[in-house]
Amino acid sequence: PVDSVKKKKKKKKKHKDSGGADGSARLLSPVARQEDEEDPELLGLLLEQLKDLLQDGVKFKRFQIVKNRAKRSGVTIKQEGDRLTIKVGPFKKLSHGLNEIERVTAGKVEGEFTASMADELDDELCFSIVMRDGTTYCLLAQDSMERNAMVQGFHLFLHDRASQRV
Repeated sequence: PVDSVKKKKKKKKKHKDSGGADGSARLLSPVARQEDEEDPELLGLLLEQLKDLLQDGVKFKRFQIVKNRAKRSGVTIKQEGDRLTIKVGPFKKLSHGLNEIERVTAGKVEGEFTASMADELDDELCFSIVMRDGTTYCLLAQDSMERNAMVQGFHLFLHDRASQRV
């Protein structure tokens, strides 16, 4: 006799990939855990994924204070050669050398995030790119996993660039 019991298919967990045409899905996968920090293969993979994302452009919300009002605007961060460009709206494009990035921090600890108008923002979504000239880009990720992945990715990126200069 034929067994009529249907086997349940296991659903595979899907990871967000490095991006669709609009740059909206951009989570680095897998996200490095504390115990993975010594795995050079995984760190190399994460670094390559960040570089690929930056080549295509990554979209975030930028938080800034304009005339004593909190403003959120869409920005696209993209690597073009040895420059990091931040496109604000359809026309304004800011450009910095990759070696001008001083640090990338998680949370509301930099720049305009410290203003009282930033109180309503979720600290888990916020991160900042701080340039050597003092310019700070206060950015909002879609979720905490994306924020953590981008901060870790930038830390790897900065460490890799520093080790290449030595």
